[in-house]
Amino acid sequence: MSKKAENIKLKLVSMRNFMFLHFWALFHPIEKKVLFSSFGGKEYSGDPRSISEKLHELYPDYKIVWSFTDKNTDNFLIPDYVKKVGTKFEYLKEFSTSSAIITTNPVNSGTYKRKGQFIVQTWHGDRGFKRCLYECLDDWGVKRAVKITDNKITDICVAASDYGESVYRNAFKYNGEILKIGMPRNDKLLVNNEKEINLIKTYLNIPPDKKILLYAPTFRDNTPNSQNPIIDIGLTLEELNNKGGDWICIVRAHSASKGINIQNKNKKIIDVTKYPDMADLLLISDMLITDYSSCAGDFLIRKKPVIIAAFDKDDYENNCRNFRIPIEETGYFIAYNQNELNSIIRNNTDEDFKQNCENVLAFYETVETGKASEEICYRINKAYQTYFN
Repeated sequence: MSKKAENIKLKLVSMRNFMFLHFWALFHPIEKKVLFSSFGGKEYSGDPRSISEKLHELYPDYKIVWSFTDKNTDNFLIPDYVKKVGTKFEYLKEFSTSSAIITTNPVNSGTYKRKGQFIVQTWHGDRGFKRCLYECLDDWGVKRAVKITDNKITDICVAASDYGESVYRNAFKYNGEILKIGMPRNDKLLVNNEKEINLIKTYLNIPPDKKILLYAPTFRDNTPNSQNPIIDIGLTLEELNNKGGDWICIVRAHSASKGINIQNKNKKIIDVTKYPDMADLLLISDMLITDYSSCAGDFLIRKKPVIIAAFDKDDYENNCRNFRIPIEETGYFIAYNQNELNSIIRNNTDEDFKQNCENVLAFYETVETGKASEEICYRINKAYQTYFN
């Protein structure tokens, strides 16, 4: 399909969505209901999950609806009180009658927002490395970028740093209110609930005495299929075991890829890609190795070792994405090959890693309160009370 034909199709879809939402709104009142969507309906996870569960805890009279690409998704984390919708028109109906909408992705072009509706944009990475949306006009995604409508209809964006705030201003061209109180999904990382940690480990069949390395690479635009690990996981575990403790590695591929290829059948390497929520995996881990994923910025607040494996940095910058700033400026421990990765592990103490986390958090001018979900729920309820009571 040519770009011109694709643009015409997008405009027709947007017009259809707008007309449907407007028509449905004429005959259906707004309800005391909140609609959630995480990563385009792929997951019950992240910031929307944290807000959803806190909302049910604080204001149980709200109906809670989640949009999924498949409403029959097999996800043991989804509570019984959640209503699941799966088709485009089910989503549009729920959108039209919800008092609030919480999302991690740009709202579709052509969305009709009713008076009194409250839209919260959490995005999906406060301290991410990669450019996105309007920041990428010279590199990729020009047509998609210019069609986002969040900057016109969003009521609040949620950030956890001055850096994250700048992303909304530059990538979304958003000039509205930014609630800089931390990312809701990170609330649990500051509480460190031992009971929850043990439950997650039990589900994954991980003995409580094991030390856990989480390896979580991001996706590559030029390799959308299964990923190959860029680090040697076996050698990395050997280095960690030599330093002390009995280590295993849990591996999680990015949700935009089709999994990760683990050639080594080592029982100490466990693929947890299908586990629904990254925040849970960060909670149970003792070390994180990633490349250019924003999960690094989340794990920092645990003050545990974080290492950036930038083995393919040049290729990534030239063939995938550009970074907002040179990654070296952030202050992370960065390894450009396996020997450097081993050396960082070998030559740094827990105190060194803790200090490094604090330095990087300061670089981003980070604000994580542990109360982000609660504050957003308060704002959702306040908006509803203001317009509909």
